[in-house]
Amino acid sequence: MSNLPELTVCLTACGRPWYSVLTLGALLNKVHYGGAKKFHIANGVDDNAEEMAHLEEILAGQNYSISRTNNLSAMMNSCAEVGGETWLVVLDDFVPRRFDITSDVSFLVNHEHVGAVRMGRLAFWEHGPDEEVWARLWMQGGQHWWVFDKHRTNHPYISALNACLYHRRYWEAYGNLPDVAPDNPGEAEVELAKQFNANPDGPAVAVPMRFGQNGGADFFEPFWQLPSWRTNRYAATGGGRRM
Repeated sequence: MSNLPELTVCLTACGRPWYSVLTLGALLNKVHYGGAKKFHIANGVDDNAEEMAHLEEILAGQNYSISRTNNLSAMMNSCAEVGGETWLVVLDDFVPRRFDITSDVSFLVNHEHVGAVRMGRLAFWEHGPDEEVWARLWMQGGQHWWVFDKHRTNHPYISALNACLYHRRYWEAYGNLPDVAPDNPGEAEVELAKQFNANPDGPAVAVPMRFGQNGGADFFEPFWQLPSWRTNRYAATGGGRRM
């Protein structure tokens, strides 16, 4: 598909090589795309030279870049800075299963009212008694996506951090994330959600239907969140606050 934009595949590295090495290898070998790909590593710690060396070894021969920041908001912003028209951001503990992301990129390019396709935790919405989620079903090429209605939906985390495919129009509408404390990455997701919710006319978030959400034994998330296994440094950051 010659009209596909280059896709930048971004990994956030938080000093947990047992996650990042596995996830980056899967991003390279299991996430298929019909256009050109490049990679970006957003490194958020300063004493993980061995981890970076392993990640660079995995990417040998690939087109890639590395940025060094000190908090998750800045890591997300660095991905947007190098991302071009479309980019996929994956937290280091969200390892992909084998799937093709070409149709999701094409859907974003062709639907200007959509700014992002959420690819992680597709079956976890944690509805409160007063939270409502409204969406319209859109079809392209025989596949379907739910596109959330920003004016009717009041769920606070339609836009969330885990694994998400972005179009440049999302960042142009909502802007960079403000820096958060390095030891509290959960606040970056709060800031992302606040900016998304504060602009009711900004581009929407979609989720793909083809993975069979709520399909029981037949449901496979495209990204599997690995079990919690944290360094002492990271253990103290497990909070964040719910809006």
